[in-house]
Amino acid sequence: MQLPILPTTVVGSYSMPGWLERLKTEYFLRRISRHDLDEIHDTAVKAAIKDQEMAGIDILTDGELRRDNMIDYFALRLPGVQIDHGSKKFYYDFYDSVVRNRLPTAHMGLVEDFKFLQRFTDRPIHFWPAPVGVVIAVAP
Repeated sequence: MQLPILPTTVVGSYSMPGWLERLKTEYFLRRISRHDLDEIHDTAVKAAIKDQEMAGIDILTDGELRRDNMIDYFALRLPGVQIDHGSKKFYYDFYDSVVRNRLPTAHMGLVEDFKFLQRFTDRPIHFWPAPVGVVIAVAP
């Protein structure tokens, strides 16, 4: 696909539909399974892709709709980070997290998210995880 001189894209998280927010809370309260939440996320990402295509956006994103927030999404995937799972009161709240060991290079599951996005559009994509917030929020 030939991009225009000044291509359009989106920056930041896609607007969270109310139904997705409610279902994420249902998962947090253990009322639906991880499998169900994964299917729900897939549906939400596909809808975000379609919305961007219909709006004429040139370079698409997944909308970051799988993330509950920009800290926990990464902290939960990092070996060496101790998470207090009782500290989070609702889905969009943050876990209290502390780095207890050296942080090794680790698989964080982002490749799968990237490939999912790539599979559902023929347009160029960008996928920029922003783990800088983790550095700020996780106390050494």
